[in-house]
Amino acid sequence: MPREIIHSDELPRPPGCYSYGTKVRGGTLLFMGGAIPLDKNGKLVGEGDMKAQLTQTIDNIRLALKAAGATLSDIVNARIFTTNIEALLPLQEWRCQQFPELFGRQPGDETAPSATMIEVKRLFDPRALVEIEVFAHVK
Repeated sequence: MPREIIHSDELPRPPGCYSYGTKVRGGTLLFMGGAIPLDKNGKLVGEGDMKAQLTQTIDNIRLALKAAGATLSDIVNARIFTTNIEALLPLQEWRCQQFPELFGRQPGDETAPSATMIEVKRLFDPRALVEIEVFAHVK
């Protein structure tokens, strides 16, 4: 896929699991609405468990991307909304190990898509700890 991760020696290395930007050429851009940790039957997964909720949310994203002919590797930008940033930040290395296509192989890995993490008061389902919105580049 013709995509280029934006980095510069004039910028600090990203402290988290993201890059500063991604430039894409050709293909189609896919804009996905926020995914939350619901199973196929619409039931919340992992109440109070950030790892379980992240896993289900990313599995939902993976399935939606598949339906559009894309994969996690095609993501060029992610917005991560959480109601508890203190529970999410310590999971940086775990996120990289579990989902390197989305978060890079380790924190500060500038091959990861650009991303923003935002703490919010609540999400659509008040029991959800995380919601992720992604943009992908599909060939």
